[in-house]
Amino acid sequence: MAQFNWSLLNFAWSLGIRSIVKGHLVNGSKQIVAPILYWRFPEFSECLSHIDSIAIKPLKILDIGSPKLLSLFLVIKRNYEVYATDLQDKEVFRRYKQHFDDWGLSKNVPGEYIVEFQDARSLKYADDTFDIVFSLEVLGHIPDNGDTIAMREIQRVLKKGGIAIIAVPYANKANDLFVHHDVYGRRFEGKPIFFLRQYDRHSVQKRLVSPSRMTLLKETILGERFPFESWWDRIPRFLKIPFIWGEPFLSMVNLKTMDAYTVQKDMTLEYKRAMNISLILKKQ
Repeated sequence: MAQFNWSLLNFAWSLGIRSIVKGHLVNGSKQIVAPILYWRFPEFSECLSHIDSIAIKPLKILDIGSPKLLSLFLVIKRNYEVYATDLQDKEVFRRYKQHFDDWGLSKNVPGEYIVEFQDARSLKYADDTFDIVFSLEVLGHIPDNGDTIAMREIQRVLKKGGIAIIAVPYANKANDLFVHHDVYGRRFEGKPIFFLRQYDRHSVQKRLVSPSRMTLLKETILGERFPFESWWDRIPRFLKIPFIWGEPFLSMVNLKTMDAYTVQKDMTLEYKRAMNISLILKKQ
């Protein structure tokens, strides 16, 4: 069964309320309308459960490009030192730094929240720096062999015995998706632009696990009971706004943990349900 941590959802709404009280109506309203998106709720919950299970305190954590709600939770609610990185999204950084300030902990906060522009393929941190590195729904967006390079970098900056938590899209058969518009700072000039890689079991091992030289401790595959994502993606964003707040609840109803038998059955029947895989790896 998929994990869902209610404290994350309550925290997301609390951020929005505090920002509205502080006079930042747009920022606060966005957080209330879209607290945690469909796939993020189980991903965040899974990641948080592993972080909370680690006995070493305090922790120094690196978030590579993930949606910033979880990293902010780890600072404010767990008092960890967190480096939240991204490659280009200035608006996301501004928004969550504003939430951090609105919480009233910019000074005297037990933990630290450091936001930086970093490329996962060439991190600027020294070897053996972090206790935990997590990256949720990011590596699959890096073109060419950038995901493999990023895994080597994650292994490098982890301390010995450190944990990496990685989530990527999963499918019965590996597949690269391309778009015909600008994406992630890359301009469309008539040639399709790489957008997303969906992994299968073979490519997870070949592109992520083996190059990292880390030990795979656990993998969790989530999948839809009913095909929702493909239908939802076709709806214009402005029409979805009144309903986005309900995505975490829909996530609870429609996402489930997939066992090996069900995944194999999907492959045999050529049934294409949206899936995601989370990997927990340890640096020896």
